[in-house]
Amino acid sequence: MLIFLGTLYLYSPMLPLYKLILGAFCISCFIFTSYVNLKLNRERYNVFLNALEARVQHNAAEERGKALLLLSKTDPLTGLENRRAIDERLRDYWQRWVDHRSMFYVLLLDVDYFKRYNDRYGHQEGDRCLVAVSHLLRAVVNSHGARIARYGGEEFIIIAQHQSVEDAIAFAEAIKSAIRTLALPHENRRDGTSIVTVSIGLSFARNQTKHLDRVVHEADLALYAAKKGGRNTVVVFDPGDARTRDDEEDIAAILKVAVNQRLVSLVYQPIRNVQTGRVAAAEALMRLRR
Repeated sequence: MLIFLGTLYLYSPMLPLYKLILGAFCISCFIFTSYVNLKLNRERYNVFLNALEARVQHNAAEERGKALLLLSKTDPLTGLENRRAIDERLRDYWQRWVDHRSMFYVLLLDVDYFKRYNDRYGHQEGDRCLVAVSHLLRAVVNSHGARIARYGGEEFIIIAQHQSVEDAIAFAEAIKSAIRTLALPHENRRDGTSIVTVSIGLSFARNQTKHLDRVVHEADLALYAAKKGGRNTVVVFDPGDARTRDDEEDIAAILKVAVNQRLVSLVYQPIRNVQTGRVAAAEALMRLRR
């Protein structure tokens, strides 16, 4: 603007009045366009600030969403994945098994006599016990490339790729031994052991397995057999083993059919006094003919 006005007044052959009028017109146009540009730039700046604030809020909302999603899949006490998260992992393993026959196995672990531990030391110490056990389990599991989660209460679940039955059993035994090395005191047990131990049930995805829930259910049956068999042990699910066979799951339906078909009978088993040789009593038994 200054260059234009200087050129106009110094080198233009126009009359001074014309120069004054043209200069005033140019200055007024400059002032008007500057004012319009100022308003537009102010609006652009406000739009920029609003967009920047919206971006910051969007990023913060994404971070909060990720944090909430992580929180919803994390056990608050141990920091391990919770049941919801491990169920998703299980479905992934199961899908790979269905599509590519990629073998996997499930371990269910239960801290032995944990209710007695809480009764003896209190629930806060019980929580500390679970945290210590979970930290050790995580270290052992991560070294084997497996997945671990707290399945509920004092129960943990581990999923791993199936290399061989022997390797899976060795892995379970290593976990059991590692928990024993913690040597957490547990003096309220009734089996003579004075430290914290775990019972482990192990099951594999097999050709006979038709549903994902069945793999977990079989691991649970094996875990029940481990606890029933003395605890601090590893039991592998075997459909031919009476300890892990699931004959009682449909007993109600079996009895309903058996009674109508007269497959149930009553017998009396005598109880003999070994000193006198006489029958002292009788035990009433219901027999079911399969």
